[in-house]
Parts: sequence; C-alpha cells; structure tokens
Amino acid sequence: MKQSKKITFFCTAMLASMTLFAANDLMSNQATQAVKAATSLTVSSSINSYILSSKFAVSNVTKELHTFSMFNYSTSDKKPNGIVFHYTDNPNNYSARNEADYEINGGWQDAFVHTFIDAGTILNIHDTDFGSWGGGPKANARFVQFELVTARNREEFAKSINNAAWYTASMAVKYNWTLTPATVNGGGTLWTHYDVTNYLGGTDHTDPIAYLAKWGYDTTQFMDLAKYYYSEMANQGNFDKVALTTNGLEIRGWHAAATTEGKNHSFLIVLDADTNREIARYQISRTVRNDVAKFYPKLYGSMNSGFEYNIPLSTNITNHRIKIISRYSSAANGNSDYVDFTSPSYNFSKNYSSFDSVKRDGYALNVRGWHAADGSVNRPYHYIILYNDTDNREITRTKVDNYVRNDVAALYSDVYNSDKSGFSTSFKLDPSLSGKKIRVLSRYSDSATGNGNNVDQWSKEYQYEFNQNVGSVDSFQTSGSSIHVSGWNAADASYNKNYSFLFLMDQSGREIKRYSINRTSRPDVLKFYPNIYNSINSGFSLNIPMSTQLSGQKVTVKLRYSASSSGNSNYVDTDFSKQYQLPTLQKENKGNLDSARVIDSNISLRGWHAADNSYLQPYRYLFLMDSKTKNEVARFPITSVSRPDVALFYPMIFNANMSGFALNIPLKAEISNRDLNVMVRYSDDIRGNGNTTDYWLNGNFKF
Repeated sequence: MKQSKKITFFCTAMLASMTLFAANDLMSNQATQAVKAATSLTVSSSINSYILSSKFAVSNVTKELHTFSMFNYSTSDKKPNGIVFHYTDNPNNYSARNEADYEINGGWQDAFVHTFIDAGTILNIHDTDFGSWGGGPKANARFVQFELVTARNREEFAKSINNAAWYTASMAVKYNWTLTPATVNGGGTLWTHYDVTNYLGGTDHTDPIAYLAKWGYDTTQFMDLAKYYYSEMANQGNFDKVALTTNGLEIRGWHAAATTEGKNHSFLIVLDADTNREIARYQISRTVRNDVAKFYPKLYGSMNSGFEYNIPLSTNITNHRIKIISRYSSAANGNSDYVDFTSPSYNFSKNYSSFDSVKRDGYALNVRGWHAADGSVNRPYHYIILYNDTDNREITRTKVDNYVRNDVAALYSDVYNSDKSGFSTSFKLDPSLSGKKIRVLSRYSDSATGNGNNVDQWSKEYQYEFNQNVGSVDSFQTSGSSIHVSGWNAADASYNKNYSFLFLMDQSGREIKRYSINRTSRPDVLKFYPNIYNSINSGFSLNIPMSTQLSGQKVTVKLRYSASSSGNSNYVDTDFSKQYQLPTLQKENKGNLDSARVIDSNISLRGWHAADNSYLQPYRYLFLMDSKTKNEVARFPITSVSRPDVALFYPMIFNANMSGFALNIPLKAEISNRDLNVMVRYSDDIRGNGNTTDYWLNGNFKF
C-alpha cells in the first residue's frame, strides 16, 4: 500500500455551485474578472460539469495533527511553494480514515503526507507549515502533499475530486500561490507524483495519472476545478463608487479575503497615485453586504465586507490622481500584519461634456447638452458662450441653471456634479453671421459674471456655419407621358423664403421651364444635417409632363427657395451639374392586338398602342374597318390601361406605360359576319377626328 502525508488548514463546507445574480454595485474591474472565473469552467469536463450540476458540498477539513517529523521547507521563506497530488493506489481501501491510520500507527516512518482525501473526508494529519515524506527528497523540501483515496463509483470519484480541488485552492490561498502546472525546469505550483518523477527525480512513482484516466479525467481538468475554487477564496473586492459629491469624496464598496481572520482593524487609505505617498487614512467600521455573501458564500468575512465613507475634500484630492486602499490589519494603527485591496487610479481633474444638440431654428440657435467636471467644485456659475471663430470674438453669453441628467450620472458616476450636469438654452442670431463659423463654450466659473477662475469645454465638433446649402437629385426618370424628379435640398439661407421651385435648364444654363414644388418631410436628411435650417422639410417629388419644348433636350436641374411667389426675387439657388437626356417625341408608333374573340354576345379586344405623337393627342379610339373597302364600320372610345411590359420593351416611346386597351363591343348586325380590320387612333379631337396618329393592328377578323 502506497502511503503519503498531509496539510493543516481549517475551513467550513462550501457549495460547489454558485448562482450568478444581478447586483449593480457588487463588482467591476478586478471583481468582475474574479466572478467570471468563479462562475464558469474553461476546460470541457463531464466530471466537473457533473460536480457543479450536482451541487456537491465540500467536506469540512478535519485536523488531527501529528508530529511525525517536524522539518522546515528548504525554500527561502520556509513556506511551501506548491502542492503534490498523490493517489494511494490501494484499490481495496476507500477510506481516508483507514489510510491515515496506517501512517499514524507507524507507517509514517517510511512515508507520510499532510492530508488524505476521499468522497466525504478531508483529513489533515500533519501541519502544512512543515515538510512531509511523500514524494522524494526534492519534493519533500518544497511541497504540501495529499493522497487521494480510491473511489468505488463515479459519484464517489467526483466527490473526492471536488474535495481535492477545493483543498488545493485553499493551500494556494493560504500560501499565496498562483495555480500553474508543473514545468520541466521545476516551476509551477500544482504537481503530481508523476511530475516529480519526471522533472525533479528522487522517486519513481507515476500516480495519479492512470487512476484519473480510469474515470476519463486528467490534471488539466483538475487544475480548472481548483482555479474555480481559488477564485472564491482569494483577495476580492470592489470600489463601487469613488466620486466627488457635495458631501466630500464618497467611497463605497466591499473587500473580503481568506487571510483576514484575526485582522480586526479596518482602514481606508488615500494615496497619491503618482508618488504612492499617503495623503490620509481613516479607520472604518465594516458594513453588512448580503450580496457579496451570496456571491462568495465561502470567502471569509464576505458578509461584513462593506465600507461607506465620505472623505472631506481638499486640494490634495481634487488636484491629484489618487488610489484608495481597503486594509485589514491586526495592528491598531494598521501598519503591520495587513491585507490590502487597492483601487485603480482616480483622476479628479476630469472634465467631460457633450453638446447633444446645436440646432438652428430660423435665427435662433438652440443649444442642449451636459458638462460634468471635477473642477466645478467651488465654481457655482455656469455659462454657455457663443464664439465667432471666424472673427475670433465672443458673440454673446447666457447663464444657465443645471438640471438632472441621470444618464450622465450612470456613465460618469465618479465625476463631480455628473448627476446635475444638464443644460439647455437658446440664442437669437443676427443674420449677419451668415458665412461665419460659430463655436459653443460651456464654462464653470467662481465669478458671477463668468470671468474668474474657470473650467471650460469647447464644442470642438461644432464649428457651425450659417451658409450651408446642400442637396441631391435622388431620381430622374422618364416614364410614359411624364418625367419623375425627386430628391432634397436644404439651405441655411432659406429662412423666410417660403416658396420653392424646380427649374429644368438647357446646356447653356438657360431656363427651359420652372415648376412650383411642395416640400416634403425628410427625416434622413435631418439626421445627417441636423444643423441646416429646416432640413427636416427639404424633400420634393414632382411629375413633369413631356412636351415638344422638352423633346430631345439635355437638361440640368436647379432648385430655388424664394420669398416671392413668382420665384423672381430674394432667393437662394442650388444648381446640380448632372445632365439628363430627355427622349425625342414624334418618332415611334407601335401597337399590337393581343387577342380578339367573341364571348357570349360581345367581341373582346385586348392590345396596346404607343406613339410619341400622343403627347399632343390625348383622345383614343378603336375602329372596326371593312377589310375590303377600308371604310369605317364602327368606332369606340378607349380608356387607357397600364402596360408595364410595353414600357419595359419600349421605354423611350411616350406613354408606353399607359398604352393598353381592353374593349368589350356588342356583337351587332352591322358587325356580324363581316371581314374586318382593327385600327387604333390617338387624336387631338374629342370625337376622334382632327390631327390623328393611326395604327392598323394585325389580322383580318370575321365575328
């Protein structure tokens, strides 16, 4: 029977599974990372998953210390710098008690370890501050050592591994190790007897590798589980709030560590972060933190880990970067035997702002935003100032009263006055500012006029210009009898110019035709150009009838805002350079009779007729013609029907998209049993005479 030795560390039972819960103030920074490690295993393992899902409790450590041979470790600090994992290799003994008794009753003279572990027991029989005889001379001089006892089934194996992983983590916490695997050069803190044989020598054992493999387990999975528990036991804490308030520097958070037992004096210490010089220290009383206790149920002192304190403001704080230390100490002055948890650096010269909205409404400029600054302490006067960046001079200023901005407070909780940092004001602007660049300044001052000791924030992203004029022709399409034009145009100078026009210009830049247009809502333009006057109502959409005046022209588009209903005075123009080729009219004449049949006592005729000349001939007729004499038998008015297929095939013929017809003609005696042709006509006469464009459709018919 292989024997080993053990360790001394007291701890109560611990749940193997933790429930992650929402607690906004519980953690951030270091604590967040610790919780992530403690609530998830990184290595795939069915055994580890089984342990957590089964919520196995860790067994209490039973101390029964014996003085087999009390010798110090050979390390520089006389403390162990790692742990060796053994397996008893006794397939017929499932009891840590029985294995330990063998050593206690004399077997120790050959070998002994610190601790024996089975599914329900962690039995520590030798003080871990002293070495043991379990792994050869080199390992004995460096490591705590424990033996895992044989399990009879998967559940017993899982429970014993759970105990062993927790015990390994507890040793890492006690002796301040980071859990790392053994290395060939003697590094690492988690060793197996196999590692000792291969990397240090002085022994020839290879346990527990084969035993773990029997259960589909290995040392990588064991390391992962041990780290899970280590993250619960280590030095944990969080500074939930470190912020300047009207009551001083408010410090709120929690701190708990496994090694704080007996350290009954608590302090908050303020350090200069750049020099590490102590600025001040304050003895504090810890407060109850149920949320921390729920998150770290086995971390010593987690229930009473909280702290809340307001430190008086001073120039040593507001003019420096500082750190805060939470300290437990056994000394009344806190200067010895202590455990610290240190905050990140806090910069109390922070100065943040946002000009959320700088929008023009006519000749008013509305400014809204927030400004949070540590430097606003003792600077109670808040001004918003308009500055002419072109002429390098102030235009005007107004004093504002701050209002609550909970969103800013949530984002910048550590900045003084972030909770009441909002501002909103409006300025009347002189039209002479057109063409100038304007910037906005937010200022906290200790002077009632805003001219004293100041903390400023410029609207660097807002160099506001009052002569912007932008637009786009989104669509220019010829379809049938009209031209469709749509787009948008926004101009600062359109203020008080309430009439809008679209011009078609020829290649020489002369006006061909102008059209009055109604502006439409364009929220997309407002989003992209929020600072251009009335960009929300910058859209337009217009259908222009084709005419001989436009036929075959190459045109450009001009848009105009005007104060005149005729558009001839007090206006601002936007010219677009892209040229558009308009179709040439009076050229094409096409048609087809798709179907001709008798249905009941009616003749059904379906087809289409498209002609460029039809732009001057709005009246349509269908004629039944005697096929021999070519004389008219009867005529019928046509109501136009949409034919997108024709428009697709003949896109340049005027009115192709509305070229269709569908007639049902009563089968009368003068029509019946005659040889007929079908002719269709466009005419400028309401009766179908006058100027006409005819098209004879295919085929002879007898109905």
